[in-house]
This record gives sequence, structure tokens and C-alpha cells, in this order.
Amino acid sequence: MKNSYLLRILTLIFITAFSTDMLYAQIGWFPQSSGTTSGLNSLFFVSPVNGWAAGESDVLVTYNGGSNWEVQFSGPAPLNNSYEFNSVYFLDAETGWVAGDLFRSPPGTYHKVIFKTIDAGENWIQQYINSGSGLKSIYFISPLIGWVVGANTILATVDGGLNWTAQNFPWGENDHYDFRSVCFENSDIGWAAGELFVDPPGITYSVILKGANGGGEWTEQYRVINPGISSVWFNNLMTGWAVGAGVILNTSNGGENWATQATFGNENCSYCLNSVHFENSSMGWVVGGSQCQPGNGYARIILKTSNGGINWEELSMPSGVSSCHFNSVFFTNVLTGWTIGDNGTILKTTNGGVVGFEPVNNETPIQFSLNQNYPNPFNPVTKISFNLPKSVDVKLTVFDVLGSEVTVLVNEKLNTGAYEVEWDGSNYPSGVYFYRITTGEFTETKKMILVK
Repeated sequence: MKNSYLLRILTLIFITAFSTDMLYAQIGWFPQSSGTTSGLNSLFFVSPVNGWAAGESDVLVTYNGGSNWEVQFSGPAPLNNSYEFNSVYFLDAETGWVAGDLFRSPPGTYHKVIFKTIDAGENWIQQYINSGSGLKSIYFISPLIGWVVGANTILATVDGGLNWTAQNFPWGENDHYDFRSVCFENSDIGWAAGELFVDPPGITYSVILKGANGGGEWTEQYRVINPGISSVWFNNLMTGWAVGAGVILNTSNGGENWATQATFGNENCSYCLNSVHFENSSMGWVVGGSQCQPGNGYARIILKTSNGGINWEELSMPSGVSSCHFNSVFFTNVLTGWTIGDNGTILKTTNGGVVGFEPVNNETPIQFSLNQNYPNPFNPVTKISFNLPKSVDVKLTVFDVLGSEVTVLVNEKLNTGAYEVEWDGSNYPSGVYFYRITTGEFTETKKMILVK
């Protein structure tokens, strides 16, 4: 076992050493072969090359950034029994957990299950099994301390999962909780989010609870009539985001107040936003699906923000990806990330998900330059052009008059050439804006005016 693990590490080093330049050839999102058609529910990477995906029946692993995925664990389920793994979490390259359900047939019963590995997934040991279904999310902050949530369930461990203890939370006689996401910032403070159904009167709420004292005390922070929250993410004790049925929420005070950052959908279209991930206070991604023609399946959705969620843009994807939900998104830095979903779908980006740009002509510029946008003033769309005499990493950013970043238009390596990009100011107020280009050798800023 040790020799096979060493061989994978040496192979990984070889691939990484000779693939750096190849990464720049991939723009936007590109598909990876998962080797399965089963749905994939949860994603976790400990580095740009080492990651796991948990799905309807399997746990997949990659040792080379997703160029190859292989089934690592299907669970020792007897004939006619099946697993569905809903969440995977790793602390490092060796220690991790998966949580989900075991269905036994006969007699046709569900059981909550948790498995742990301490050897990078070579072996998985069952730590927990109990009657009922619905373990949806697992989270650890240390080798000993962790939590898992699900249907009417919040469990905690202080011994690495050897023992799991049920935690108390506000629960009325007619309440049914479906907790779908949990995260903690330290051993004391964390959040659990999901859906609450109260019958009577038969009302479904989106809910977010905050845990104190390691989750020993849970209090309700957010309750709104709406299908449930699917994912909650905090960058620190104060700043967090939550997503659900067509809504993105944000808090800047630890969840004491949750504000709606964006809504999606209308009477003809429904949106399911399933996962949110932020790399820093500015750069974040949300994935899910939209359905505008009932019965025709869901169209996949990837949203990105470069200003903390003030504005969200929908990213383009490969046309060959079949109609599906995306269920989980994970980034290891602001450029490298993955999303997974139905039908074994896996997409990867190495430039933050932005579709790459091509030169507008075949001429080679003699020097770096940033041109004045046209038209200017504009309403609501303007074009910004720039010239690159050599291949460089380029970042083109728009700022408001206070110097706050509004959006990032380009953030990738571009080849020599003349480029042009549009900025649509439909969602921004009239006023003065600035756009800045930055390379390793050149920086310039110009002013533009949006007039509505």
C-alpha cells in the first residue's frame, strides 16, 4: 500500500512539473471525464491536484487535478443495498470523511452513515450508522472536532468521529428540519442551514441557525417563507453567504442580519442554487440549475462575483455538457476550481471560469497600451480595447469613483495581440468609473462615464 501511494506521489510530481504551461491553454470551463453517469453531490480539494467527489453510489478521487478520476470507494454494501454519499470533507491529503445514506432492501429501510479514512482513501472505516435518512453535510475544523447535519439531525464529535452526539436545536412539535449545509469558523461558532416544514399550517421556510459553544447552543437567525437554503459559507466570523431557491444572501455581522444580495427567476422560471464557495472577501462562485420549461430538465448555472456579491455574472460553459444541475463547487485559488453535478458531470477552470478572449486582428502591437473606451459617455454598454506586444498575465478591472472594485473583466494569460472587451453597465448607477489594466510590465488607468 505504501509503495502504491509513493508511486502516485511521484507520478503527481512529474505531471505537475510538465503541465504548468498546458494549464494556460484551457480557458473558461472544460469538461473532465468522471467515468460515471451517476450524480455527483459533493466536492473537496486539499490542493490543486488532490481532490475527491462524493456521489450517488461512489467516492471518486483524482491525484492530478482531475485529468483522471477513479472510483476509490463504493462501500461494502451487500447485494440489493446501496449508498448515496452526500458530503465529503478532508482535513489534509490523508484524513477525510464522507456522509450520506445506506438503503437496505429488504426490508426497504434507510440508515444514516459516516465513513472515515486516515490513509488518503485507501481504506474507509464505518464510524456511524443509525436509522433514518438524510445526512447532507459534514465539516471538521481539526482531526478531533467536527459536525454533520441532515434530516432533523445535528451531530457533533470531539474524538475524530469515534463517537457522535446529537445536539439540541429549536424544534417545535410540528417541525421537520432538513439541514443541508454546516460550517464552523472555530471550535465554538458555526452555522447550519436548510429547510423547515411546519404542518399545520403546511408552510416551508428557509432557515439558518447559529451554533455557540461548539454547537451546544443553537439559535435561529433567519426564517423566511421560501424553499430551503442549500449551502452556507463563511470567510470569517462576520462575513458569510447562503444560497437556495433563487436567492443569494449575505451577512456582515455573523448572521445577526441576512440581506438579499441577488434573486433569480420569475413566474416562468425557477432557480435552484445549490452551492457557494468564496476564495476571499471578493471572489466567489455559486452553482445550480434553472428550469424555464417544466418537464424539460434543468439548465446548468455558474455565477461569479469579483466584488463580494454586490454583482453576479453568469459564466459560459462548454456546449457539450448535458442538461443537469450543478451540485457543488470548489476552488483552491482564485483561478483553479471545479464544479460537479448530475450524470457524472465534472467541469474545471484554470482562469476563474471566465471565457477566454481572442485577438481582434492578426497584427502584432509594438507596445503595451490601454485605449479610451468607446462610446464615452455610454448607456449602458461600452467597449474597452488594449494591446499586448507579448504573451502576459492580464487583469482588467473596473472601479467606482470611491476606488471600490466593481468587476473584473479579464483575469488570465493572453497571447500577443489587440483585444476588445465589452462592459455592460445595466446593473450599475450613472456616474464616473475607472478601468485599469495590470500586467507584470504595464499598468494604466482611464476614466469613463455611464449616463442613464
